[in-house]
Amino acid sequence: MNNSGQAVLQILNYYKLIPKNLGFINKKNFDLKNSLVIIHDDVDIEFGKFKLSYNSRSGGHNGIKSVLNYLNTQKFNRLRLGIKNDLLRNVIPTDKFVLQNFNKQELNDLNNIFDQINFNEIFK
Repeated sequence: MNNSGQAVLQILNYYKLIPKNLGFINKKNFDLKNSLVIIHDDVDIEFGKFKLSYNSRSGGHNGIKSVLNYLNTQKFNRLRLGIKNDLLRNVIPTDKFVLQNFNKQELNDLNNIFDQINFNEIFK
């Protein structure tokens, strides 16, 4: 996951969402708002909550750092899904916490969370 930028770049190139003739300067300002949504976990958001952001920094998320590095732009949509769980988080270091599996209740709750997300709104 920490190297996900390479895969994202390859997918965007495969589907021709980044024109090959862009120079470095233009690529830096290339806007992927209507082409890309990165969905990722966020330990600073309570489990069950989500936030949509655009044109933002990594917030310390290593996978997003990789995407920013490979794409050379932060102009894309991000859907940040909260995974914060104080009981686990206070006992387990963050790097280990994010690698934990969801418990049964959380897995059930995920379906409700995804039902709440209107993906059509993201690409407006």
